[in-house]
Amino acid sequence: MARTVVVVSGLPRSGTSLLMQMLAAAGTSVLADGSRLPDANNRYGYFEHRRVRALARDAEAQAWLRAHGPGHAVKVISALLPHLPEAPGLRYQVLLAERDPAAVVISQDAMLARLGEESGGLAPQRLAEVLAAQQAETRALLEQRGDCSWCAISFESLLEAPAAAAARIAGFLGGGRDEAAMESVVRPGKADGGDRYTSRVADPRFDDLDIEVLRRRSGEKWRTYPADVLPLWVADMDFEVAEPIRRRLQECLDNGDLGYPMHPAPTGLPEVFVDRAFQRWGWQVEPRQIELLTEVVQAMYVILEQFSAPGDGVIVQTPIYSPFIGVVKDLGRKLEENPLSLGESGYRVDLEGLAANAARSKVLLLCNPHNPSGRVFRREELQGIAEIAAAHDLIVVSDEVHSDLVYPGCTHIPFAMLSDDAASRTITLTSASKAFNIAGLRCALAVFGSEDLRERFLAFSRHFRGGLGSLGIQASLTAWQEGEPWLRELLAYLESNRDFIAETVRQELPEVRFFRPEATYLAWLDFRAMNLSPSPYRHFLEKGKVALSDGGDFGPPGIGFARINFATSRPILTAALERIVDSVSR
Repeated sequence: MARTVVVVSGLPRSGTSLLMQMLAAAGTSVLADGSRLPDANNRYGYFEHRRVRALARDAEAQAWLRAHGPGHAVKVISALLPHLPEAPGLRYQVLLAERDPAAVVISQDAMLARLGEESGGLAPQRLAEVLAAQQAETRALLEQRGDCSWCAISFESLLEAPAAAAARIAGFLGGGRDEAAMESVVRPGKADGGDRYTSRVADPRFDDLDIEVLRRRSGEKWRTYPADVLPLWVADMDFEVAEPIRRRLQECLDNGDLGYPMHPAPTGLPEVFVDRAFQRWGWQVEPRQIELLTEVVQAMYVILEQFSAPGDGVIVQTPIYSPFIGVVKDLGRKLEENPLSLGESGYRVDLEGLAANAARSKVLLLCNPHNPSGRVFRREELQGIAEIAAAHDLIVVSDEVHSDLVYPGCTHIPFAMLSDDAASRTITLTSASKAFNIAGLRCALAVFGSEDLRERFLAFSRHFRGGLGSLGIQASLTAWQEGEPWLRELLAYLESNRDFIAETVRQELPEVRFFRPEATYLAWLDFRAMNLSPSPYRHFLEKGKVALSDGGDFGPPGIGFARINFATSRPILTAALERIVDSVSR
């Protein structure tokens, strides 16, 4: 299986940083830690990585690039191109930024003057000649390396025709990169460019995971299967928690703060969620509408117990997270399946089928963003659901636990925001658990759209629902108050992993049908055309030593599918995908 690193190289002041910015804006993960402090003309630094700068003298740096480079973009100065490490299956796609050497000299001198630094000792004309020779040598080197394909991009074309340059870059790299996003980075007429770019630099904490440390964890993800199996199944992330959460939990331990939490007395968590809901989605709720719970699935059991009777119909939209099906069957309700409609552009809600099911049901279990497909339902779909719910007086239980994990281009709309009627019949369930990787601390919220819903729910004794953990409350408070910077970095990393899967499927598994998720860190792959026996899950576990989630667990429409949890490091994800590809090519 080929592993590809995107390399940006060229002369100083030739547009390499701008190219990196464009790639990152289009969804490519950028490996960088910033080699110089940003300044007014280059707000986000030069996008170099300290390890890459050591390629010529450090074997560990070369090993690091072999392990972490595939699927990412990295900036490498032209003098270091000969030191790009070679390895079986490792290839480089090089974007070579080029600029008139005389213009480079002028730009370099101007930058040094702004910074109060002296220019070099060479005369401008002589320096331009040296730079021209370097450009020619770089082209010659790339022609000689069999593991490199390359495309020259002139600095002038970036500024004068950014749309055409973006199209050329996307055509060279492949993989459906967002050309409009690349074009938007360039400010017309501004030679330095890039001021509109929002950084997506990869955080090394996400990439540098030690698999031996992961195997020492006590959770089910890494303990269910033998040590020779890579687990990409249950929806836990492998990453360490955000530093503010880790720090707050350590403070609790240091203070011995493990006693009973202040519940049902005020904890501050409803108020924090109210502020967050308004800031993120414009959703206005009151703290009194919110109840703290142990977990979302537990809340589903309580709701079905309180709002329906055995034999009543409960609608689920399959394929669906398996506890949606389990709760209906466990409580003796009638499972009314309304499968999502799968077309050429992905899944959509079958509103006609939903209306037919609603006529014989009491409750709709809604999952938005949807697990496992990753769909973020659009307003018109949600409005259609709301109209059907109103016509048939359905209670809507909206699981929105993945709402913080929505990728650029999509917007989460809380179902209860649609209208007063929609709110009055909706119980929204959410938690910081998925986005901040704290599911084991057991803390969730229910938001009631009416006082009647809240009172009926609370008639089920709080003691039957179980107590809350003080650490879960503190972690959730910290996540929603201080975790936003970490969450932004996480989403950028997850997005790059998602796109890496898409590109791998396109190149290596063309028979597999895959629609990039609009949210979540879960990839839902259709293996039906491959006729893997007895199921894709069992095939990859036995022949590839990779544990995925069995599509059949998500209802009959999931048979022949498998779900991949890609919230792990790129090296682990790459190894798992290699095993998957190898298992079907034998």
